[in-house]
Amino acid sequence: MRNPPPSGRVPYPEDSLGFVEYDKDGVIVRGKYEAGPVHRLVTEHGLFVLGS
Repeated sequence: MRNPPPSGRVPYPEDSLGFVEYDKDGVIVRGKYEAGPVHRLVTEHGLFVLGS
């Protein structure tokens, strides 16, 4: 993440590509993806880069 938030905090909206919902077993719930409507490829903190 180009601009990691402090521990336990939510990242800035422009740094969030999208959101998923997990079930109680930690498995992603099908159909529960929500795109981050204000995600930006470039911000004052740098370029968007997918982690490894």
